[in-house]
Amino acid sequence: MIARWQRVLILFILAAMAAWLAWQWPRSPQMAIVGALVPLGLYLLVMAVEFVLMHITNRTDAAPRARLAQVVTAWWAEVCVALALFGWRQPFRHRSLLDWLPAEPTGRRGVVLVHGFMCNRGLWLPWFAPLRARGHAYVAVNLEPVMGSIDEYAATIEEAVALVTAATGQAPVLVCHSMGGLAARAWLRAHQGDARVHRVLTLGTPHG
Repeated sequence: MIARWQRVLILFILAAMAAWLAWQWPRSPQMAIVGALVPLGLYLLVMAVEFVLMHITNRTDAAPRARLAQVVTAWWAEVCVALALFGWRQPFRHRSLLDWLPAEPTGRRGVVLVHGFMCNRGLWLPWFAPLRARGHAYVAVNLEPVMGSIDEYAATIEEAVALVTAATGQAPVLVCHSMGGLAARAWLRAHQGDARVHRVLTLGTPHG
């Protein structure tokens, strides 16, 4: 579902940019180009505001403060990664690579990948080839409905854990991003998961 929403949004923005270019180009090519780039400019601005707020919020943190050059570098990296993720991988490529459950156990522990809020399994696409190359079976779930209860996602994780366990003969590792960590906690409670998982690794999960 989230892929459909994101596809509609991306295609709408591209259509609006194309329409503006077609309308304004005969009058002023410069104005046409500037107007068409407004969505990109707004995106860059929003990302910049987020990083400024992060920098201000973290000023009392005991960790060493990032230098301005480091903040700018991190901002640009986030801009590029987010564009690729939300503009391409999630809306258009999230089903381009299948889960990998080898017919015969490889002797390596499997992995269940659990995405966060407003994401889908497309988040994990860059992980698939390295995991398979190292012999780790994997299942990347889609948590749906998007606005559903976190407790309801436990059944989806349970199915993935069962598949990976059956394929490997070992308890899997759960790797969870953001809200995915909360969904994993719901699964642990609902399905006695402590004894059925090797590790639960969370990235940016709001456990507090």
